[in-house]
Amino acid sequence: MLNKLKRVKKDLSGLNQRIFANISEWVKQNVDELHEVQEKIYNGDVDGQLLYRERNLREAHVRYSRRLIQKGCVGFLGYVVYLSREEDRLEDVQVVREFKDVFPEDLPGLPPEREIEFAIEIIPGMAPISLPPYRMAPAELQELQTQLQELLEKGFIRLSVSPWGAPVLFVKKKDGSMRLCIDYRQLNKVTIKNRYPLPRIDYLFDQLKDAKVFSKIDLRSGYHQLRIKGEDIPKSAFRSDYGNYEFIVMRFG
Repeated sequence: MLNKLKRVKKDLSGLNQRIFANISEWVKQNVDELHEVQEKIYNGDVDGQLLYRERNLREAHVRYSRRLIQKGCVGFLGYVVYLSREEDRLEDVQVVREFKDVFPEDLPGLPPEREIEFAIEIIPGMAPISLPPYRMAPAELQELQTQLQELLEKGFIRLSVSPWGAPVLFVKKKDGSMRLCIDYRQLNKVTIKNRYPLPRIDYLFDQLKDAKVFSKIDLRSGYHQLRIKGEDIPKSAFRSDYGNYEFIVMRFG
């Protein structure tokens, strides 16, 4: 039987993937002094940087340890618990906290008017194409109504009387939610393709090598940050069981 056995929980979250010291020697000090012993064996900061390493600790066999306990030595049982580390969040960045209006979780409304707008150039002489809505299940119709209302409230779409019209459908995402997609395949067939060659990636790196300030478009809502040219908005029209609408900004899917 153990004369004195106490379980001490020590926070070892600073360990960097492996343990640098094996504490298996029975210590004769009091329980209150155990923390000092542990600090001498291993001391790390929150980033897991090793500040001190002890390599000369002796290991005691279980049978020998039992004899030591029977002679009056005090045994301490130590154990390591791996805690799951939370992923870094955008709101934890100091600059993001200072400028919350620049890093919104979702776009609250239409983007500002810019010099460049998205144009939809149609092959000359092509008549408008309009297709009837696809059939949807009751659950999809309910989801369609919800998403249409959200797009209307943000100003991304508006009611349309355009002769153009594409059907809509849903695509299930990995998280189980539904993405609203517009079937613009017929519109794409009569659209003049952009033949502008894409720049080589190594040329881009050469141009950016001396740059100090960079900017990017938010990929989560990148298309919604680009307005469609006013005269081309009717070409983005789509049909649904809840009416005809057209996009004022570029559309995903």
